[in-house]
Amino acid sequence: MTILVRVLSVLGLLGYAGFAFLLVAMSGMSASSTDPWTGPTLLYFASPIIYLLYCLVSSVRSFTGAPLLISGIIAHIVILPFIVLSFRSGEMALFGLAGLVVAGAWTGMYFERKPKHDG
Repeated sequence: MTILVRVLSVLGLLGYAGFAFLLVAMSGMSASSTDPWTGPTLLYFASPIIYLLYCLVSSVRSFTGAPLLISGIIAHIVILPFIVLSFRSGEMALFGLAGLVVAGAWTGMYFERKPKHDG
């Protein structure tokens, strides 16, 4: 499961980097004079990068137990608004679905690494 998280994280980062590049390239074609890269919009576009980097680092480093669980909960809270807004917009539902797949793989990795207690 750890290898799956690594592969999905790298593919997600590459795919999202390509998508972000296209957004930046196309932003100059807009007739609007407002700067779209402020406040909530910037957080919305940065959250998948933060999340996927966390998944990659947590799959490479040997985190276990409480530190992995607590940091994982925080990372999944960070990505939650992105997933919800992606499905609500319709145009980015594929990225929301990808976030759910990586979240499922990461959860499987956590339970695989979870210390087993006898008794």
